[in-house]
Amino acid sequence: MAHAMSHAQRRAAFLERAIQMFDALENWYDGHPDASFGEIEAEARRQRRELMGQALAILITGRDRGF
Repeated sequence: MAHAMSHAQRRAAFLERAIQMFDALENWYDGHPDASFGEIEAEARRQRRELMGQALAILITGRDRGF
């Protein structure tokens, strides 16, 4: 069970994951330098779905009243 976090802790946890996503997208693009805009967009969307799932988990379970 997750422990309750303050607003600042939840914000920091989200920002850390957003930074990780940006870095992962940069690394993906480094490995796919000839990718089309559509391919970059598809990868960004995939990574964004993961980030949003993590953000919701932080938001919900990081509160003492989260379910």
